[in-house]
Amino acid sequence: MTKFSNNFQKVSVIIPAYNKEQNFEKYLQILHQQLEKIPYDYEVVIVNDGSNDQTLKKALNYIQNNATTKFRILSYPLNVGKGFALCYGFTQTSGDPIVFFDADLDLHPRQIHLLLEYLIQYDADIVVGSRRHPDTQSNYPWLRRHLSRIYQLIIRLLFGLNIRDTQLGLKIFRRQVLETIIPRLTIKQWVFDVEVLIAAYQNGFTKIKEAPIVLTYQKFNSTVNIGTIFNICKDTLAIFYRYYLKRHYQKPFRVNPFLYPPFPQND
Repeated sequence: MTKFSNNFQKVSVIIPAYNKEQNFEKYLQILHQQLEKIPYDYEVVIVNDGSNDQTLKKALNYIQNNATTKFRILSYPLNVGKGFALCYGFTQTSGDPIVFFDADLDLHPRQIHLLLEYLIQYDADIVVGSRRHPDTQSNYPWLRRHLSRIYQLIIRLLFGLNIRDTQLGLKIFRRQVLETIIPRLTIKQWVFDVEVLIAAYQNGFTKIKEAPIVLTYQKFNSTVNIGTIFNICKDTLAIFYRYYLKRHYQKPFRVNPFLYPPFPQND
């Protein structure tokens, strides 16, 4: 079992953003304020995942207006998916640990502090924000809450992954974990969060801790539909196939071209 150092020099925060123009500058301002309070250097990599609204413009405005060199933008014209954005963003970071954080204010950026504390306190490989931690405060919609419970039960039955919430968009990783597993990942969108945790667990990174969060859900018009559920099931079965039949996540790997977008960047 790997023993990690907790002498962090720099924390890298990766923000995948697709059509997040509403309140995006406010979100970046609050994130900036909270990161200034942590006792480490930091960098923020915003990945504009093919947005067709003003997300990129809002991010550029914030960086230019605040003259910050700690925020950078990566952008490409096609919407590929959250998993792709996070993996590509990781290739452009230099910090340790790495934070995956969704680009909205449902989760306040101050919660990054608590997950960092958990990472140190438990000498964990990964810390995930969890809606089902006993100390969590959440106003998550009824339908989404119960669909999520059913899906987590399926994940536990299929893979034995004893984590109560795999899907929340706040996770912190030791850099070594992502360096080991990202070249093995294949899911770009629907169940990327599950694949990350399963690949980590199968490669010996089993110290995964769940941390409480405060979730103020702001969009009650659920985007869950039959098509979404079908795609989630399809991708979950694809992970099952790779996990049990191909033993994909433990095989020696080659550089995965999935990590490098075949289109121009707008930095």
